[in-house]
Amino acid sequence: MKIKGILKRGLSFAMVFSMAASVLVGCGNSKKKNEESVLQKESSGSKEYVYKTEDINLDGIDFEGANICGLKSVGDKIELVATYKDGNAKVVTFNPDGTDVQSSDFSINKDEELSYVTIDNDGGFYALREAPKGGDASSEASTDEDLPTASDKFSVENKDLFIEQYDASGKVVNSFACPDKSAGGYNFNVFNLAISGDGKLYVADTEGIQEVSFDGGLKTVIDTQKSDSPYKESYFRIYDGKDNQIYAYDFGGTDNVFKFDPAKGELSEPLEELNEVTDFGISFFGGAGYDLYISTGEAIYGYSAEKKEAVKLINYIDSAIELDSGISTMTAVGDGEIVGAIPGFDYKYSLVRLTKVPTDQVKDKKIITLGGIAIDWRVSQEAIKFNRTNDEYQIKIVDYSNGENTVDGSHDEAIQKFDMDIVSGNIPDIMVFFDEQPYKKYQNKGLFYDLKPLFDKDEDLKGIKFLPNMEKAMMTDDGKLYSVFNEFLIGTVLAGQKNTGDKKTLSYKDCDDIISQTGNKYDLAFGPMDQNTALEYGIFYAGDKFVDVQNKKCAFDSDEFKKLLEFAAKFPAEIDYEKLGEDSYSNYGSGQSLFMYKQLSGYTDYRTLKRAILGDEISYIGCPNDEGVNESVIIPDWRYAISAQCECPEVAWDFLKRFWYDDFYAKRNYEYGFPVTESGLKFVADNSMDNPYTINESGEKEYYTDSYPIGGTDVKITPLKQEEVDYLTDFILSVDKVDGNDPEIKKIVTEEAAAFFSGQKSADEVAKIIQNRASIYVNESN
Repeated sequence: MKIKGILKRGLSFAMVFSMAASVLVGCGNSKKKNEESVLQKESSGSKEYVYKTEDINLDGIDFEGANICGLKSVGDKIELVATYKDGNAKVVTFNPDGTDVQSSDFSINKDEELSYVTIDNDGGFYALREAPKGGDASSEASTDEDLPTASDKFSVENKDLFIEQYDASGKVVNSFACPDKSAGGYNFNVFNLAISGDGKLYVADTEGIQEVSFDGGLKTVIDTQKSDSPYKESYFRIYDGKDNQIYAYDFGGTDNVFKFDPAKGELSEPLEELNEVTDFGISFFGGAGYDLYISTGEAIYGYSAEKKEAVKLINYIDSAIELDSGISTMTAVGDGEIVGAIPGFDYKYSLVRLTKVPTDQVKDKKIITLGGIAIDWRVSQEAIKFNRTNDEYQIKIVDYSNGENTVDGSHDEAIQKFDMDIVSGNIPDIMVFFDEQPYKKYQNKGLFYDLKPLFDKDEDLKGIKFLPNMEKAMMTDDGKLYSVFNEFLIGTVLAGQKNTGDKKTLSYKDCDDIISQTGNKYDLAFGPMDQNTALEYGIFYAGDKFVDVQNKKCAFDSDEFKKLLEFAAKFPAEIDYEKLGEDSYSNYGSGQSLFMYKQLSGYTDYRTLKRAILGDEISYIGCPNDEGVNESVIIPDWRYAISAQCECPEVAWDFLKRFWYDDFYAKRNYEYGFPVTESGLKFVADNSMDNPYTINESGEKEYYTDSYPIGGTDVKITPLKQEEVDYLTDFILSVDKVDGNDPEIKKIVTEEAAAFFSGQKSADEVAKIIQNRASIYVNESN
């Protein structure tokens, strides 16, 4: 599981607010000192990273509907290039304080786009121009026939690419038409542009890094396609640093940063000192001071080549800068001063000046720490809003999966760091658990604050209606509310109704009969499935049937578990991927695969399953069992809990409850997870009955028709109808069990079940051993 960037948006949306800079002092004083504590490291020293923001208003320049696609210091001026949806564009120069504004207008075709604008030292610039081979995307909801498909809209195959040189007024001086195909026969694509000290232009593309000659074409300097290349399968972006030094970032493979020497055609050894700050969504920019500036999803760093170190300069949340991904439209103009163009949450660019606030001028606030792994970007947005309006408290986000906090960036290491903090008493005030973490082991140790009294008396929640099965899913058996979630998936087994009829559940014999009647076998009937995975799903989707953590009981010695063991044994020990084929979903269309273990993530997920993969009405039958029970489960996405040690639980709750508000759900520009509120669920359901869309730089919706590749053909995915939405909604509301995920239980079961699968032990013997081991674990860990 790649934990960073799962919920990062495709674009960086931000808003900068002019405000008095504020930072943190401890909300609680009970935390123990621990030199290895990520929590203490991340929640201290924040005064050093606070910058204030000021809007720069340029006389006569309106950025409404603009995309600022390039910005750089040129001498003592700053130059930017902005394009507008109507095809108009501007080159603007100004002093860093916003005075002496000069602008030139030029135009591009309405359906074309300029990107990767790279400004030279004379005020001219280079850019990539993209022109559609067919028509442009429609900004009006229309019939499916009038809209481009997803492949038409997003595939570079359907675009003509031109690398162009413009003078300081925006006039095209030179143009080079990029090839449609690369030397390897695949689609040619451009990643960005950079200019060397001697004025030569270089492009990072699917071939590697190439020198651009408008007369002679492209000359490969760093080849990423040759079989013997040390950079084979790398994908680079290149950036201008100080003194025209070009840096190359391998965003497609190693995440390493190199110095690029165009004259020698060489890359340096990887700059290991940057490994901690390179991550998903990173970008770079240049300017005065440091050799290179790195903009990540959380902060801006300055890189000193001489000292071989990256120094944190700005923390977005501490400085109330609403960024969640790196941007390159910035330039450093002096010590502690940066000018940047930042796209807002409302898709409006703000031109701002960031200046460092002396630490003695940073207002103290009480800190509320929020700690977790791969934290949702919307949580960061809400933290900034909260911090901006609260004069006494400030949310400090501590992401244990941040590159600075882990060595290899794995979720296992991040979980270990999280556990170490908790064991040593360094407990975040608000804890965030993703779906693979066994949160109950913390809950049953008394680490969580009971939120039920706060929930019941909160007037702001009186107008919010929760799905009837969600409140129950969050509560414990004794009526406590130790953790909450705002979105969830549904774990189930599904099948086409042509095989299951109107059945709501399937027994093990039902599965045998359907597989036999259709002439299939267990090796493909459930898609890519082996013995261990089938067994794990059977436990995972059984809720607390086999493991009741709250009451410290296990039931692995039951007849139900022994039957599950026998069912899992029918699957192959290992998946035969050659037989499965490269496109395993196409086996459902051919009838070789019948059932699917699925974590359903939304209405659009259902839409794809019905329209393309199964091509049939869907039955949600849950895991097979002989009890006549539909074993489908609620899988919370992120869970949030407040520490029992938190000295300001009411304030922490005031922050958490925002995740149930409609505007929080409305921030999603894709669907992953069902909202727990009625209005939130209706919002995503209504969206599924319309065509999908993207938001352009002007804030307008551009619709397209979704599609899904099956068997080498793109199948068009049309919007759902109301009766289809109602069918899925009824199923969602019928599920009332929560998943039984616990990695340690999974490990115990799979270790011991191997003896049964290999024929060394009987189901009774194995069940007894698992019961003993699991019972010891549950009692000791809870």
